Amino acid sequence: MTPQAQLFDTDCFRTCVACLLDLEPWEVPDFVGDEDDRGGGQWWIAFGQWLSARGLAAVSIHDQVGHSLTVWRDLYHVASAMGPRGRRHAVVGRLEADDKELRWHLVHDPHPSGAGLTEEPDRFYFLLPLDPARIRPEDP
Repeated sequence: MTPQAQLFDTDCFRTCVACLLDLEPWEVPDFVGDEDDRGGGQWWIAFGQWLSARGLAAVSIHDQVGHSLTVWRDLYHVASAMGPRGRRHAVVGRLEADDKELRWHLVHDPHPSGAGLTEEPDRFYFLLPLDPARIRPEDP
């Protein structure tokens, strides 16, 4: 994960994807733009096709932080909720769990203000390999 600053006021989602993939923001198309990021519609289809060409897929989960997200702990992801500028905003986050609870942590806000989200995220986007067998641990 490489922190990056968003290029425009509305390209936080693509910048978060760039961060997760160690790319520059301009290397990722601005799929969402001014659209809602619900994980449906034409932008979601285009995003899926772009990821597939890179051996990846995306999973979109619309839920509050809770037990249903435990399986996703420790994975960097894009999280979305209302931001301080009065509209939805995307950031890079990570879920951490102990014996008692699951907690969401802000890892990186691509907006220059770094203000994060004004509420707990309720949309999570995880990037996964299409073929997990292609992932190999690094040699020591």
